[in-house]
Amino acid sequence: MIMLHTILVPLDGSPVAEQGLAPACRLARETGATLSLVRGVFYFAVDSKNREADRVAAREAKGYLGTMRDRLARDGFAARTEVVPCDAVGAILFAADMQEVDLISICTHGRGGLSHALVGSVAEAVLRQADTPILITRALAEPAQQATAPYGTILVPLDGTPFAEAALAYLARERIGDDAELILLQVVAPVVPPYVPGLMGDAAVEIYNGADRETQQRLVGAEAYLQATGTALRRTGPWRTRAMLGVAGPAILAAATSESADLIVLVTHGRHGLDRILYGSVARELLHHAEVPMLILPGEGTHATASGEHRAVGSTA
Repeated sequence: MIMLHTILVPLDGSPVAEQGLAPACRLARETGATLSLVRGVFYFAVDSKNREADRVAAREAKGYLGTMRDRLARDGFAARTEVVPCDAVGAILFAADMQEVDLISICTHGRGGLSHALVGSVAEAVLRQADTPILITRALAEPAQQATAPYGTILVPLDGTPFAEAALAYLARERIGDDAELILLQVVAPVVPPYVPGLMGDAAVEIYNGADRETQQRLVGAEAYLQATGTALRRTGPWRTRAMLGVAGPAILAAATSESADLIVLVTHGRHGLDRILYGSVARELLHHAEVPMLILPGEGTHATASGEHRAVGSTA
């Protein structure tokens, strides 16, 4: 049974954009989804000279996408192509709507991931306007041979809310990572002892010891929560938990590195979550610095459940 039906991959002819293909292939390999290769080409056609130039550009774009489609077919992937007479952002959004795609896989430019692409970029515009799950990949200056096997280790940050837990429901529903190891992560902020002017000696020691005890209680509570959540929502495949102290953004990045995760999955909060992640949030920090692809699920975008109904998902990320 096909879960994800269509994954849209925008290509502009550059090696950077092509780096969005391998992460999409990893999902397509597991789910049987078709890859939709899309390219936008400006079409002015105000006179015969421009019309001919536009036709040449369209033919070149069609040929390029055809070459990429044939290459994917040789590797066992189903792919189709579409050239849209529009700018890149318009082409992506138009094709996503018309094809009713299930996911968009896009690669960001620059060494700093979205830190370079935040202003006036295709990636930012798509993040802002699409209501489809988006697989964001940071472009590498010198990309090595990219794997196309299904993801093996998936990191799912959770914050104790049903919104964040929707990431697990999505993975189960779409049958993504069925055989991968899921790492359920909760980051716990250490308790800061109150400042009491002039407090010294045993009383001060007791205050600090009390803060340490409360911190440890939080860690124990986080571990219990993760165990209960994994038991309830992880339908198949191995999983384990990790509760750690720290600040959410840096801690998630550190966990992704230490656990050798090859995908991070998180859900944004609210209908305009994809706007919010660009400004002052945990997800913004991850978008700036994550070395591995991130699957971002929109907050109030409707996604079909296993029963065929629809519901909204979200997170405080």
